[in-house]
This record gives sequence, C-alpha cells and structure tokens, in this order.
Amino acid sequence: MKKHIIFFIVVIMAGCESFVSYQQIINPVTLLDNIEVNVEHSSGALYELKVHNNSDKQIQLLWDESTYVSTKGNASRLIRGQTRRIHSGQSQPAAPIPPKASLNEFFVPESFASTDYPVWVNPQPGNPSNPANIYFMFQIGDEKVTWHGQVKFVKLQ
Repeated sequence: MKKHIIFFIVVIMAGCESFVSYQQIINPVTLLDNIEVNVEHSSGALYELKVHNNSDKQIQLLWDESTYVSTKGNASRLIRGQTRRIHSGQSQPAAPIPPKASLNEFFVPESFASTDYPVWVNPQPGNPSNPANIYFMFQIGDEKVTWHGQVKFVKLQ
C-alpha cells in the first residue's frame, strides 16, 4: 500500500514539474482613431475585451473576421464568451457599438472553445519566446479597420 501511495505522489510531482505557468501581457501594435481597445488576459484561455467608441458614428466589431494567431503561427477565429461550445463553429453576429458607447466582452480563441480543453486552464504556448497575436476587425461605415495586439508570455517563478 505504501509503495502505491509513494508512486502516486511521484507521478503527481513529475507532472507538476512539466507544467509552467505564464503571465500574458497584451500590448497594442496598431491603434485606431477614435476607438479605444483594451485586451487583458482573464484566466485560462479567456480574455477580456473593452472597446470604447469615441467617434460620432456607429461601429461594429466583426467577430467572424477577428483572429488569434498562436506562437506557432496557427490562426483561430475569436469566439464571444457568451457562445456555447456546441455553437462555436457557427457564424457570430457583429457587435454594434453606438457613438460614445462601450462594449465589454469576454472571448476565447476557437481552437480552445471547440476542443475538450478546459477554457479555465492556462494553455501552454507552443513557443513562448514568440508572441501570439490578436486581431479585431471593426467596420466603420463602408470601411474595415484592424486593431492588432501582441501577447507576450512571461514565465512565472
């Protein structure tokens, strides 16, 4: 019995050593006129998005044209936090943001939402020395503009 308990503890400790935790820092690369975009890592594979439309025109966030690109270069569509896993492969409506109004939303890359991977567990970056990238596509009238942010992974001690 003692041998089984010791074996179990050794297996758990070995598994814990291979798991590295990273802080995710999102920095904007492309800023947009009259649109404030703030993205923060929430927990696990979830991110929080805050958009404020400072313009006098209504804008739309085009979810189906917004993308997460992993540290290995794999692109994945962004899924609104209110979307159920079973619906993650379906088209998402654009999110209208009236003039002088804000949008607060959680999102997850589709590659995490469409698998059995629990979204509350921090995914391990494939290549932590490379940044991941987040692209949000907005429509302002007939024009489409892209906000771009980089996700840097900082190893926690």
